[in-house]
Amino acid sequence: MIQSSLSEFFDAPTLFYPEAEKDKIVIRYSGEKYLTDIPTLDDIVAGNDEGLTSNLNDALSSCEKIPFMAIDSEGSTEKIKGMYRYVLRLYGRLINGQKALVTLIGIQVFFDILVPDRETPDECEEKVSEILSGIVKSFKTEHIKAFPFRGYYVEKKPYLRIYTNSTGERKKAIIAV
Repeated sequence: MIQSSLSEFFDAPTLFYPEAEKDKIVIRYSGEKYLTDIPTLDDIVAGNDEGLTSNLNDALSSCEKIPFMAIDSEGSTEKIKGMYRYVLRLYGRLINGQKALVTLIGIQVFFDILVPDRETPDECEEKVSEILSGIVKSFKTEHIKAFPFRGYYVEKKPYLRIYTNSTGERKKAIIAV
Protein backbone atom coordinates (compact mmCIF):
# COMPACT_ATOMS: atom_id res chain seq x y z
CA MET A 1 0.00 0.00 0.00
CA ILE A 2 1.14 3.50 -0.80
CA GLN A 3 0.27 6.49 1.33
CA SER A 4 -1.21 9.29 -0.77
CA SER A 5 -0.05 12.88 -0.70
CA LEU A 6 -3.67 13.74 0.12
CA SER A 7 -3.01 12.58 3.66
CA GLU A 8 -1.04 15.79 4.22
CA PHE A 9 -4.08 17.83 3.13
CA PHE A 10 -6.56 15.78 5.17
CA ASP A 11 -4.19 15.37 8.11
CA ALA A 12 -5.08 11.67 8.25
CA PRO A 13 -3.76 8.53 6.58
CA THR A 14 -5.28 8.15 3.12
CA LEU A 15 -4.66 4.77 1.56
CA PHE A 16 -5.26 3.32 -1.89
CA TYR A 17 -4.25 0.24 -3.82
CA PRO A 18 -1.99 1.16 -6.74
CA GLU A 19 -2.91 -1.52 -9.30
CA ALA A 20 -6.58 -2.47 -9.59
CA GLU A 21 -8.09 0.50 -7.82
CA LYS A 22 -6.08 3.52 -8.92
CA ASP A 23 -8.99 5.98 -8.80
CA LYS A 24 -10.47 4.81 -5.51
CA ILE A 25 -9.30 6.47 -2.33
CA VAL A 26 -10.06 5.31 1.18
CA ILE A 27 -10.29 8.23 3.57
CA ARG A 28 -10.31 7.59 7.27
CA TYR A 29 -12.28 10.15 9.29
CA SER A 30 -10.80 10.87 12.69
CA GLY A 31 -13.49 13.29 13.86
CA GLU A 32 -11.34 16.35 13.24
CA LYS A 33 -12.32 19.35 11.16
CA TYR A 34 -10.29 18.93 7.96
CA LEU A 35 -11.32 22.02 6.05
CA THR A 36 -10.43 24.70 8.56
CA ASP A 37 -10.31 27.57 6.04
CA ILE A 38 -13.81 26.96 4.65
CA PRO A 39 -16.52 28.65 6.74
CA THR A 40 -19.51 26.67 7.96
CA LEU A 41 -23.09 27.87 7.63
CA ASP A 42 -22.97 29.01 11.26
CA ASP A 43 -19.87 31.10 10.51
CA ILE A 44 -21.56 32.72 7.49
CA VAL A 45 -24.71 33.47 9.48
CA ALA A 46 -22.71 34.97 12.36
CA GLY A 47 -20.79 37.20 9.92
CA ASN A 48 -23.92 38.42 8.14
CA ASP A 49 -26.38 38.50 11.02
CA GLU A 50 -26.93 42.29 10.98
CA GLY A 51 -29.32 42.13 13.94
CA LEU A 52 -31.49 39.32 12.59
CA THR A 53 -31.01 37.16 15.68
CA SER A 54 -32.08 39.95 18.03
CA ASN A 55 -35.10 40.71 15.78
CA LEU A 56 -36.01 37.02 15.85
CA ASN A 57 -35.66 36.83 19.63
CA ASP A 58 -37.86 39.93 20.02
CA ALA A 59 -40.52 38.43 17.72
CA LEU A 60 -40.47 35.14 19.64
CA SER A 61 -40.74 36.82 23.04
CA SER A 62 -43.72 38.94 21.93
CA CYS A 63 -45.44 35.98 20.17
CA GLU A 64 -45.32 37.64 16.75
CA LYS A 65 -45.33 35.74 13.47
CA ILE A 66 -41.86 34.86 12.20
CA PRO A 67 -40.81 33.93 8.66
CA PHE A 68 -40.17 30.21 8.21
CA MET A 69 -39.69 28.25 5.01
CA ALA A 70 -39.96 24.48 5.18
CA ILE A 71 -37.43 22.60 3.07
CA ASP A 72 -38.35 19.09 4.20
CA SER A 73 -41.26 17.38 5.88
CA GLU A 74 -42.01 14.10 7.61
CA GLY A 75 -45.34 12.61 8.60
CA SER A 76 -45.82 9.88 11.18
CA THR A 77 -48.37 8.42 13.54
CA GLU A 78 -47.48 8.62 17.23
CA LYS A 79 -49.22 7.60 20.42
CA ILE A 80 -50.05 10.76 22.37
CA LYS A 81 -51.98 10.48 25.66
CA GLY A 82 -53.07 6.94 24.78
CA MET A 83 -54.41 7.85 21.32
CA TYR A 84 -52.69 7.49 17.96
CA ARG A 85 -52.34 10.90 16.32
CA TYR A 86 -50.95 12.05 13.00
CA VAL A 87 -47.88 14.24 13.49
CA LEU A 88 -46.35 16.38 10.74
CA ARG A 89 -42.82 17.74 11.16
CA LEU A 90 -41.55 20.59 8.99
CA TYR A 91 -37.80 21.23 8.82
CA GLY A 92 -36.37 24.54 7.64
CA ARG A 93 -34.45 27.66 8.51
CA LEU A 94 -35.33 30.93 10.17
CA ILE A 95 -34.42 34.40 8.87
CA ASN A 96 -31.10 34.34 10.72
CA GLY A 97 -30.12 30.95 9.29
CA GLN A 98 -30.84 28.89 12.40
CA LYS A 99 -32.31 25.44 11.84
CA ALA A 100 -35.91 25.09 12.94
CA LEU A 101 -38.35 22.25 13.46
CA VAL A 102 -42.08 22.93 13.48
CA THR A 103 -44.18 20.04 14.81
CA LEU A 104 -47.88 20.03 13.97
CA ILE A 105 -50.02 17.74 16.13
CA GLY A 106 -53.74 17.20 15.83
CA ILE A 107 -54.02 17.34 12.06
CA GLN A 108 -57.09 15.42 11.00
CA VAL A 109 -56.39 12.88 8.27
CA PHE A 110 -59.32 12.62 5.86
CA PHE A 111 -60.49 12.07 2.30
CA ASP A 112 -63.73 12.95 0.51
CA ILE A 113 -66.10 10.72 -1.47
CA LEU A 114 -68.51 12.25 -3.97
CA VAL A 115 -72.05 11.05 -3.23
CA PRO A 116 -73.49 9.57 -6.46
CA ASP A 117 -76.42 11.51 -7.98
CA ARG A 118 -78.85 8.63 -7.45
CA GLU A 119 -78.11 8.30 -3.69
CA THR A 120 -78.65 10.40 -0.61
CA PRO A 121 -75.68 11.17 1.66
CA ASP A 122 -77.19 8.90 4.35
CA GLU A 123 -77.46 5.94 1.94
CA CYS A 124 -73.90 6.49 0.76
CA GLU A 125 -72.67 6.74 4.36
CA GLU A 126 -74.35 3.45 5.23
CA LYS A 127 -72.66 1.66 2.30
CA VAL A 128 -69.25 3.16 3.06
CA SER A 129 -69.56 2.32 6.78
CA GLU A 130 -70.31 -1.32 5.94
CA ILE A 131 -67.24 -1.51 3.70
CA LEU A 132 -64.86 0.22 6.13
CA SER A 133 -66.01 -1.38 9.39
CA GLY A 134 -63.91 -4.51 8.84
CA ILE A 135 -60.92 -2.78 7.25
CA VAL A 136 -60.20 0.41 9.22
CA LYS A 137 -59.84 0.38 13.02
CA SER A 138 -61.70 3.62 13.61
CA PHE A 139 -63.18 6.24 11.34
CA LYS A 140 -65.65 9.08 11.47
CA THR A 141 -67.88 10.43 8.69
CA GLU A 142 -69.20 13.90 8.02
CA HIS A 143 -71.56 15.25 5.35
CA ILE A 144 -70.19 18.24 3.45
CA LYS A 145 -70.97 20.18 0.28
CA ALA A 146 -68.16 21.29 -2.03
CA PHE A 147 -67.38 21.95 -5.67
CA PRO A 148 -65.82 18.99 -7.53
CA PHE A 149 -62.18 19.36 -8.59
CA ARG A 150 -62.86 18.86 -12.29
CA GLY A 151 -65.38 20.61 -14.47
CA TYR A 152 -67.59 23.63 -13.95
CA TYR A 153 -70.52 23.40 -11.56
CA VAL A 154 -73.05 26.02 -10.54
CA GLU A 155 -73.90 24.27 -7.25
CA LYS A 156 -71.89 22.44 -4.66
CA LYS A 157 -72.19 18.65 -4.65
CA PRO A 158 -72.69 16.43 -1.58
CA TYR A 159 -69.62 14.59 -0.29
CA LEU A 160 -68.84 12.22 2.54
CA ARG A 161 -65.72 13.23 4.44
CA ILE A 162 -64.06 10.19 6.03
CA TYR A 163 -61.66 10.88 8.93
CA THR A 164 -59.05 8.28 9.97
CA ASN A 165 -56.31 8.24 12.62
CA SER A 166 -53.34 7.87 10.28
CA THR A 167 -52.26 8.09 6.67
CA GLY A 168 -51.89 4.29 6.62
CA GLU A 169 -55.51 3.85 7.69
CA ARG A 170 -56.57 6.44 5.12
CA LYS A 171 -54.74 4.52 2.40
CA LYS A 172 -56.50 1.28 3.38
CA ALA A 173 -59.87 3.07 3.37
CA ILE A 174 -59.31 4.66 -0.05
CA ILE A 175 -58.36 1.31 -1.56
CA ALA A 176 -61.42 -0.37 -0.01
CA VAL A 177 -63.88 2.27 -1.18
